[in-house]
Amino acid sequence: MSKSITMSFSTPVELSIQMEEQMENEKISRSELIKKALEVYFELKESNKESNKLIHEIYRIVMETRDLLKK
Repeated sequence: MSKSITMSFSTPVELSIQMEEQMENEKISRSELIKKALEVYFELKESNKESNKLIHEIYRIVMETRDLLKK
């Protein structure tokens, strides 16, 4: 079984130009650039989930503390 698949997608011209520039600067292929970009995207998405959990937990603690101080 193959460990990869081939995909095709469309992109705006400006993004395509930025991709080409980045590929040239980093001396990497289009596939490698896209793989790196997707990895970073998913890492950031997961990081944001964790940040949101922490924000909600801090908010909960602050509200509990406020309620305790009111008593």
